[in-house]
Amino acid sequence: MRVLPGSTIRTLISAWLDAYPDDFRDPPHYTALRRLRQFAADQLPDGDDLQRRVADRLASLRRPRSAGAQRQREYLAPLHAAF
Repeated sequence: MRVLPGSTIRTLISAWLDAYPDDFRDPPHYTALRRLRQFAADQLPDGDDLQRRVADRLASLRRPRSAGAQRQREYLAPLHAAF
Protein backbone atom coordinates (compact mmCIF):
# COMPACT_ATOMS: atom_id res chain seq x y z
CA MET A 1 0.00 0.00 0.00
CA ARG A 2 1.34 3.42 -0.95
CA VAL A 3 1.32 6.09 1.75
CA LEU A 4 0.32 9.62 0.79
CA PRO A 5 2.67 12.43 1.77
CA GLY A 6 1.55 14.58 4.70
CA SER A 7 1.02 17.61 2.45
CA THR A 8 -1.46 15.64 0.33
CA ILE A 9 -3.37 14.48 3.38
CA ARG A 10 -3.48 18.05 4.77
CA THR A 11 -4.78 19.32 1.43
CA LEU A 12 -7.49 16.66 1.27
CA ILE A 13 -8.63 17.26 4.85
CA SER A 14 -8.63 21.04 4.34
CA ALA A 15 -10.79 20.65 1.23
CA TRP A 16 -13.14 18.36 3.17
CA LEU A 17 -13.44 20.92 6.00
CA ASP A 18 -14.31 23.65 3.51
CA ALA A 19 -16.62 21.70 1.22
CA TYR A 20 -18.55 19.66 3.79
CA PRO A 21 -18.70 21.61 7.08
CA ASP A 22 -21.80 19.70 8.21
CA ASP A 23 -19.71 16.52 8.38
CA PHE A 24 -17.95 18.07 11.38
CA ARG A 25 -20.94 19.68 13.12
CA ASP A 26 -21.78 17.16 15.85
CA PRO A 27 -22.54 19.07 19.07
CA PRO A 28 -22.09 19.14 21.94
CA HIS A 29 -18.66 17.45 21.94
CA TYR A 30 -17.65 17.91 18.27
CA THR A 31 -15.90 14.55 18.37
CA ALA A 32 -14.97 14.49 14.68
CA LEU A 33 -13.16 17.84 14.91
CA ARG A 34 -11.43 16.90 18.15
CA ARG A 35 -10.22 13.62 16.64
CA LEU A 36 -9.10 15.39 13.49
CA ARG A 37 -7.11 17.91 15.54
CA GLN A 38 -5.44 15.06 17.44
CA PHE A 39 -4.69 13.18 14.21
CA ALA A 40 -3.02 16.27 12.74
CA ALA A 41 -0.94 16.71 15.90
CA ASP A 42 0.11 13.06 16.05
CA GLN A 43 0.46 12.03 12.42
CA LEU A 44 1.18 15.03 10.24
CA PRO A 45 4.56 16.66 10.34
CA ASP A 46 4.11 20.39 9.97
CA GLY A 47 0.38 19.97 10.62
CA ASP A 48 0.21 23.21 12.60
CA ASP A 49 -1.87 24.99 9.96
CA LEU A 50 -4.45 22.20 9.89
CA GLN A 51 -4.54 22.08 13.69
CA ARG A 52 -5.14 25.85 13.75
CA ARG A 53 -7.93 25.60 11.16
CA VAL A 54 -9.63 22.82 13.12
CA ALA A 55 -9.25 24.77 16.38
CA ASP A 56 -10.76 27.85 14.71
CA ARG A 57 -13.68 25.79 13.42
CA LEU A 58 -14.25 24.35 16.91
CA ALA A 59 -14.20 27.83 18.43
CA SER A 60 -16.68 29.16 15.90
CA LEU A 61 -19.08 26.28 16.50
CA ARG A 62 -18.87 26.61 20.28
CA ARG A 63 -19.31 30.39 20.23
CA PRO A 64 -22.78 31.40 21.43
CA ARG A 65 -24.92 32.86 18.71
CA SER A 66 -26.02 36.44 18.96
CA ALA A 67 -29.34 37.35 20.58
CA GLY A 68 -30.57 38.60 17.19
CA ALA A 69 -29.91 35.24 15.57
CA GLN A 70 -31.68 33.48 18.46
CA ARG A 71 -34.73 35.74 18.07
CA GLN A 72 -34.77 35.12 14.32
CA ARG A 73 -34.72 31.32 14.86
CA GLU A 74 -37.55 31.61 17.39
CA TYR A 75 -39.55 33.78 14.99
CA LEU A 76 -39.05 31.38 12.07
CA ALA A 77 -39.57 28.15 14.03
CA PRO A 78 -43.36 28.01 13.50
CA LEU A 79 -42.84 28.59 9.79
CA HIS A 80 -40.35 25.70 9.55
CA ALA A 81 -42.68 23.45 11.53
CA ALA A 82 -45.48 24.11 9.04
CA PHE A 83 -43.46 22.61 6.22
